[in-house]
Amino acid sequence: MSKLLEEQVPSLKDQADWWDSWNLKHRTGTLEVLDEATIRRGTKVLEFCKSLPSVQRTICEIGCGTGWLCERLFEFGSVTGVDLSSRAIESARFRLPGATFIAGDFFDISLPVESFDIVIALETISYVNDQSQFFSKLASLVKPHGYVIITSVNKFVFERRDDVKPPGAGQIRKWLSKQDILNLFKADFKIISVDTVLPCGNRGILRVTNSYKINKILEVFFPPARIEAFKESLGLGQSIVIVAQKRPSHNK
Repeated sequence: MSKLLEEQVPSLKDQADWWDSWNLKHRTGTLEVLDEATIRRGTKVLEFCKSLPSVQRTICEIGCGTGWLCERLFEFGSVTGVDLSSRAIESARFRLPGATFIAGDFFDISLPVESFDIVIALETISYVNDQSQFFSKLASLVKPHGYVIITSVNKFVFERRDDVKPPGAGQIRKWLSKQDILNLFKADFKIISVDTVLPCGNRGILRVTNSYKINKILEVFFPPARIEAFKESLGLGQSIVIVAQKRPSHNK
């Protein structure tokens, strides 16, 4: 059975081709379009970076795409971006010549251990096959007392949406629950914050919470932003956002 499942995992080339195509469609040059969910995730990251003491930091983004977030992170220090899509990395290098960008499989790329103050992965972990290994390598890059910021597709919400298309050829899709992601952090990290952003969904309980009629009634008593924030606090946003700080190793 495990062999059969392994055979169903798209090849690395097919995965790279899929992401090349996706980036060509959604993130190319002046045609780049950042949807609201992407903007909200990026805003969460930037707000956290701004909350830290104002010193230059070493930052690494895994799954950086065309470098739209790296460009904004550059004000906080040196930036390294990694992505499977060579097409996206070409765009990133053109966008931000002062940063370091690497195209290839994250598992095969050699990056210095415990060398980054902040490591970021936005909506990446849901699209890799071995999520535990992915997180372990990502965590190994962070200095003691450094930070990891991960955002991920919210499994609870996406299983209750009827507008989600099947995976494309070459796309891995392994949605995670909030607890799934927290379990990855528990050994070596202190959780700083757990949020969700942008409530959506129209099946099951989400058909009620996101009902237009019900929300219009609630807006008589509460501002829309407060209603949205309350849903996000309940874990009903489409993306999970976790910020954590790495504990120092006991043997150091």
